Amino acid sequence: MTSQTTPAMCSRTDRISRLPDDVLHNILSLLPNTEARARTSLLSKRFLHLWAHHPSVLIGDPEILRFLRPSDSDTAAIVGRYQISVDLCLASLLCPVLQTLELNLFSSRRSFRWIRSAAGRRVRDLRLSAAPSLHLKLPVSIFYCTSLVSLDLYCCQLPSIRPKFDGFPSLTHLKITGTGDHESLASLLSKCPSLQSLKLECCYDLTTLDLSSQTLTDVELLSCPGLHRVRIDAPNLARFSYCGNVNNIYLENARRLLDVNLSHFYSGTGVDFATPVQWARPVRSLSHVSQRLRVNEWFFRFLLPETTPEPLFGNLKMLHCVVDWVTSSMLNSLAAVLGHCRNLEQLKIDLSCGVRRSVVCFKLLLAQLNMTEEESGTSPDCMDKFEQALKDDSEQEVWDPSELPADVTPSLKTIIVNCFVGTPNEMKMLEYLVGRSSVLEKISIGDLMMREREEIHRLIAYIPRASSHVQICEFNMLS
Repeated sequence: MTSQTTPAMCSRTDRISRLPDDVLHNILSLLPNTEARARTSLLSKRFLHLWAHHPSVLIGDPEILRFLRPSDSDTAAIVGRYQISVDLCLASLLCPVLQTLELNLFSSRRSFRWIRSAAGRRVRDLRLSAAPSLHLKLPVSIFYCTSLVSLDLYCCQLPSIRPKFDGFPSLTHLKITGTGDHESLASLLSKCPSLQSLKLECCYDLTTLDLSSQTLTDVELLSCPGLHRVRIDAPNLARFSYCGNVNNIYLENARRLLDVNLSHFYSGTGVDFATPVQWARPVRSLSHVSQRLRVNEWFFRFLLPETTPEPLFGNLKMLHCVVDWVTSSMLNSLAAVLGHCRNLEQLKIDLSCGVRRSVVCFKLLLAQLNMTEEESGTSPDCMDKFEQALKDDSEQEVWDPSELPADVTPSLKTIIVNCFVGTPNEMKMLEYLVGRSSVLEKISIGDLMMREREEIHRLIAYIPRASSHVQICEFNMLS
């Protein structure tokens, strides 16, 4: 005797199809791209056109597609299938408002049609990518997207602003990577009255940047080596991140700046640091207001000028330093900086630059393979350099903090040291910080040498502690 399935039983078993539309769209959002969402149309009649109503469109893998060119014989078929998929998808969309659209552009004609279609659906978040070798210029249809809230451009050259273009009144987030010059960027920014977040990365043609905005709160300028002058007048700026020649920074009216990330590198253009006075100028422009500061190794190459008696970091609460080797000169600079940070609560020191980072990756790989260095049969160049650097570091002058003030800083509660090896100067640094921080509550040490906790504890157990209730946490970096 066979049992028969009634329509009532089917309706009870298919509970997913009975969910509200917003819940089903949340489920579709968990799928990686639009193709996967479209395949759900095979599940039931309820899902037949559901994907077409979904407000987000992503076709293919953008990390792969953005480097393909239609002129290459081995990738032409992939590009052709992608373009046909985008044509069919945009023609089938049923959502009145397109929340997110991510496209890889390969030709001006198709790009105009795609972006024009997105503008008709009042797209809010638009992400456009092109192969760097294409030097593709965006079509003028980009100016039809006046509903944009977020715009992300990867190697897409900006077109000339049309005289009748009224701007992007709702645009709050702008990210440009790999392209852009001063004139085109200045024209675009002048049409974004509500811009809050600006990120420029690897814009090699950008030489100067002059920002004046009442709405900007977040600015990131990363790896733009051609920049020889950056002037920012933004009274509401709260977060500033910069990677380049910090001599070129001029911040004005940054009264609310809280989070600063400065990574100095000298790219061969402009003027590198010559004196501590030159170093202090860009730091002084932001030091009176910032509460969180992250710097790389350049910060400790120049002592604070003795002609600056007032504290430069009066409001600083968190200092994050990324350096490679702990040397005597670096520790002298660190002590000088801490003397100005009277309200500092957390100090984090990452000893993870250059060679150390390579060693971390190599040791992590061996740990995952459950192999020793001898069993791997290879000794990479980074390991040889690391061993030689350790030897050189141990032979350098050992730091003597005996003449420094007795108290490091009266508010320091947490110290974090990552990629710890245990060189003489590293031990001196711990002795100085732990032995002179009277209100210290916790110190965390991440060991690079894969030592057991007991061994790390024995290594630092003799260090005197100025605070009676400090807790020392030791952990293996690769555990």
